Amino acid sequence: MTESRRNDYLNYGVRLYKAALRGDWRTASQIHDLYHTCFTEKITKRGDTALHIAAVAGHVDFVSQLVTLMVRSNSWHTLALTNNIGNTALCFAAASGTVAIAKVMVEANDNLPMIRNTKDIALGIIIDHPDLAVARDDQTKETPLHVLAKKSQKSSKKSQGFWSRFYNRCKEKKALQAKLELVKRLWERVLQEPQESQASLMIDPWRILFVAVEVGNVEFVTTLIGRYPDLIWKLDEKHRSIFHVAVQFRRETIFRLIFEIGAIKDLLATYIHKDTGDNILHLAAKLPSSDRLNCISGAALQMQREMLWFKVVEDIVQPQLAESKNEEGLTAKALFTQQHKELRKEGEEWLRKTAGSCSVVATLIAGVVFGAALKVPASQDAWLWIFVISDSVSLISSTASILMFLSIMTSRYAEKDFLQSLPQMLMIGLTLLFFSIATMMVAFTATFHIIFNFGYAWIFTSVFSCIPIFLFGLQEFPLLFEVFRSTIGSNHIFKPRHQLFSSP
Repeated sequence: MTESRRNDYLNYGVRLYKAALRGDWRTASQIHDLYHTCFTEKITKRGDTALHIAAVAGHVDFVSQLVTLMVRSNSWHTLALTNNIGNTALCFAAASGTVAIAKVMVEANDNLPMIRNTKDIALGIIIDHPDLAVARDDQTKETPLHVLAKKSQKSSKKSQGFWSRFYNRCKEKKALQAKLELVKRLWERVLQEPQESQASLMIDPWRILFVAVEVGNVEFVTTLIGRYPDLIWKLDEKHRSIFHVAVQFRRETIFRLIFEIGAIKDLLATYIHKDTGDNILHLAAKLPSSDRLNCISGAALQMQREMLWFKVVEDIVQPQLAESKNEEGLTAKALFTQQHKELRKEGEEWLRKTAGSCSVVATLIAGVVFGAALKVPASQDAWLWIFVISDSVSLISSTASILMFLSIMTSRYAEKDFLQSLPQMLMIGLTLLFFSIATMMVAFTATFHIIFNFGYAWIFTSVFSCIPIFLFGLQEFPLLFEVFRSTIGSNHIFKPRHQLFSSP
């Protein structure tokens, strides 16, 4: 603490602490007039703010005045400040059992219950005060279930180290378990309400479930449906089932669940959009929002994923449904072509550019290794065989990669080509190009040893020859991995992974 801040604390810290403890808002307000940041400062060794103190002391009026001041000054986020052990003021309010204080805080910042402390306090609040499960925010009219439905699970960042990711995933798993337990308790409490009260809680009938589907909150969806299987039949205001919404927003983790419900899916797939006349295949034919499209890098791979979506949905609908037209007079196939016209062109340009650049590199390699085969001096040791094998593999693989890239550049670029043939040719071409570079450097090392015969100098040559391989892998491996994942992994993205009805 700097000297000036220490002096400020000595001037107001103890007085503010006593005022918050007594619930004396007048004194606290006077202190704030002189020291405008006093309410965001930690005034105890434990790191508590004035809001922490007033909350644990149970002073509703003091907290209400302080929260109002924070909202008016557009600093409502300060409600989320934690002390040194990670507790917000809401945690203190819950611990003291003062529901009125908790309600004031949550109305000002509905994210507060989602801030985890060391004891998963939100679950404890619902256990101690079950009526909060059906309480609604005065402004947004949302219940706690609405807030949980909007929060999809986020995985640890790839940029973190292994142990950091492992630690964070353990925390995430623990938090997810607590979250799902909270969802179960909230849902059980909602189901205890009379039928007319349940409908009033949801704003639109069962809107909570459809919000969770839109954001991809698969844990929330599977928890609710597992507890109440009849939700599968629910339709939103546009006459869409949860699977229609999953297709529209490209939520494959939720759409997978449709394969677990057997023949029911045949009936669900017949539902028609109330406003546009679109069936579920029309929704698969429409271009999704950019945030969902950009989950896959590269226009060609995006087009591949779109084709895969259309094909999977087409396989579950009846043939007559695939030929039906919407209110614009378009079949699903015609709508797909119309909506994806620009993406197909972008995919074609991306593939041509990539194949052209790689074919130039492969041609240069083929020329180098072919010339080297004609000039290597005679030798009787093992290095000659290493050279012959590596040079031959490099020549063959580079030539084969050229043929793959030429096939890409001369392709028709029809929509169906993006599903398998084009990505497969790109994957094979990139793999062969990588082998050709690696074996070319092995051939170079063997040639160097045959010509100069410097004993163990080949070790240093081998190390330095790995640099081009490393650089190529650094630049091209992410692309190769993305192509491999999209082409090979696409066969598994719609396979069920959740046991939908396993919950008792």
